[in-house]
Amino acid sequence: MKIKFSKILSFIILAQFILFSCSSLPDKQTSSITGKMVGSAGKKITLEKLSVDDLLVIDSTLVNNKDEFSFSVNPEETTFCLLRFEDGNFITLVLNPNDHLEINAVADSFPPYYRVTGNEDSRILQHYYTETFQRQMTFDQLREEFFSSTQLAGFYQIKERIDQELKKLISDQRNFTIQTIEKNPGSLASLLLLNQRFANQMIIDREKDFQWFELLDSTLLTKYPQNTHVLEHHRRVADFRKQLAEQEMIAERLSPGRQIPDIALNDVSGKTRKISDFRGKPVVLYFWVSWSPPCRAANHQLKELYTAWHPKGFEIFAISLDHQQRFWADAIKVDELPWINVSDLKGMSSPVVDLFNLPQELPFYFLVDEEGKIKRKTGKFSDVKQSLTEISVPG
Repeated sequence: MKIKFSKILSFIILAQFILFSCSSLPDKQTSSITGKMVGSAGKKITLEKLSVDDLLVIDSTLVNNKDEFSFSVNPEETTFCLLRFEDGNFITLVLNPNDHLEINAVADSFPPYYRVTGNEDSRILQHYYTETFQRQMTFDQLREEFFSSTQLAGFYQIKERIDQELKKLISDQRNFTIQTIEKNPGSLASLLLLNQRFANQMIIDREKDFQWFELLDSTLLTKYPQNTHVLEHHRRVADFRKQLAEQEMIAERLSPGRQIPDIALNDVSGKTRKISDFRGKPVVLYFWVSWSPPCRAANHQLKELYTAWHPKGFEIFAISLDHQQRFWADAIKVDELPWINVSDLKGMSSPVVDLFNLPQELPFYFLVDEEGKIKRKTGKFSDVKQSLTEISVPG
């Protein structure tokens, strides 16, 4: 079969056009990270990706004899990356598809001083971590001064000054963090700042500072509706909103004037005791644990109160959050506790914890009047002693 030359020529031209068009299309996903770390020739640098729940190694390279290094990656979405150096120091970056970031630093002055160009998010992180490093050095110096001054004659004056300086340092870091978030609610970098620590404590408290979590949720979800980090943050915010709503319901259920929830638990001998069994008497509902020094101290304080008020009809209903029967029973025997002592021996996993919305730190008290209504809840024994006089005691 004969094919006309003109058809063959047309096919060749079409194939060449398609090939040229495909090869000339830019790869919009390819990003590069290049840099110069003066004084690091021959050292290894590792590129890591921070996923929602893990840190993954992407690539590694050696700094060449000109102190230069480079990486080429194909991020599917805007994400967080770490450039990790041999000495353990690292640079945190925000990397977008088709980004071209450039890092410049000098080994002798790193990590406090480095420069990132290529996107605004990484520059925000650079500024934040540079400022934070300076405060961290001041914190370390104050801590060293504190420990080296413990044997000096004027230690308490020194301690008072250091405490004030540390308090201001922590306050400054908190304000700096919030201001950075407030100025950059549409930056993915701000997500990292929500979970920063300083002076061995979280800077942003989820309960007290929930407004900042909500601000980033609404702003970033509009800008990055499909980003995995943003969607994970959105899920956590939604979960916490649900927790807050549940806590508000519990708080309302346990507010003064409301009926105390009833519960049946066994005492040391195995006999079932209920709070409602003591209706008609004022009761202190006392939550404790045998291994806690503050709770053991509270036992002795309550004994004095019990001695004075029990003859008038007052009762203590003590619920232990112990795990071990032996330790619980021994504490009752050693401290000679005369009141009602019960437990399900499930520790902080006990349903009692959620039922009474108990804090992690014990002891904790509910003051209940003779009608079974809550008068007060507190973690302080002084409040118990003061409030007991406000409850009418028969007798």
